[in-house]
Amino acid sequence: MSSASLRICDAMLPALTSEFASSNKAVSATITAYAMAYGFFQLFGAAIGERIGKVRMIALTCTIAGLISTATALASSLPALVMLRAAAGIAFAGVIPLSIAVVGDLVPYERRQGTLGRFLLGSILGVILGQFLGGAITEALGWRYAFMIIGIGAILAGGVLIAQSRHVTLPHHDPTLATASFFSNLAAVVRSPWARLILAVAVVEGFLVFGSFAYVPLNLHNSLGMSMTASSIVGLCFGLGAMSYAFLAMHAARRLGERLIVMGGSGLLALSFFLLMLHLGAAWAFVACYFVGLGFYMLHGTLQTHASQMHPTARGPAVALFALVLFAGQSLGAASGAWLIEFAGFYWLFGIASLGLLALGLQFASALGRHKV
Repeated sequence: MSSASLRICDAMLPALTSEFASSNKAVSATITAYAMAYGFFQLFGAAIGERIGKVRMIALTCTIAGLISTATALASSLPALVMLRAAAGIAFAGVIPLSIAVVGDLVPYERRQGTLGRFLLGSILGVILGQFLGGAITEALGWRYAFMIIGIGAILAGGVLIAQSRHVTLPHHDPTLATASFFSNLAAVVRSPWARLILAVAVVEGFLVFGSFAYVPLNLHNSLGMSMTASSIVGLCFGLGAMSYAFLAMHAARRLGERLIVMGGSGLLALSFFLLMLHLGAAWAFVACYFVGLGFYMLHGTLQTHASQMHPTARGPAVALFALVLFAGQSLGAASGAWLIEFAGFYWLFGIASLGLLALGLQFASALGRHKV
């Protein structure tokens, strides 16, 4: 539900533009407000999670986020909608990073990328669901119903997790020391040169990928006249590509090696955004979106695995910091993307993403070759 909430507004932008008689730049604040709030409050969610327990924190935040998302369906103005989206981002901030930290606590490093690949299946399905709700459900029933479905689903998931949280015990969890050591752990992460590199790559990755991909449905709607339902297929194609990575991570990650996966992923991303830049038609756009999903998770999956190892005895704060900078990059990318579309067009948006991601992947692969776990 966290991933679905993150992507739900992508295909919904045309409907919101019409509903509130606003510009694309104005309604894109529903994306940036969520991403900024989600990223910034990672640290607070992680701090509380270290204190009360990661699984319990995931359950509580999921339930609260569900209530906020349900309330979002009642927004009567664009400013109110943006504020509720920000509140949902704050609430959902405790879900995915703490989940990754739980995996890091329980799974040895040599098996972690495959395990995180399986974990990503749920996140990927959330992306698909978010795009579908934002497009098809919005067009069939209205955007308010899309938020209502997200909210009810999150409340139910939170209730299940609350019931199960008392049965889970993780290593390295000492509630009496967790709060006091939280910021010292963050400082230890930042002092590590390798951790600083991982964080820098995450910022640029979030900026380039989601600062561009968030506007693909809008581009298809504007340039090809596609309906919101049809343009929401973008999310399905992205999800299918991401699922392909999940199976790759489970069966071939060790055989291929991290550097090859990173170089392949960045190459696919560069090719995908190049195809989107050329405006070859809907069929090619959907193919490109499939490879965006595959390429992104090839790059991000490796990056995420190293993020889980930045501070092995305090993974909650470390992964929260990683998520913070990732979503800060996404927020800056979404805001910059809206500005670039208005003043230069989609051609420049996708072209910059293509070149930037190729360069980023090559640099990260080179750094991996010099780094020892």
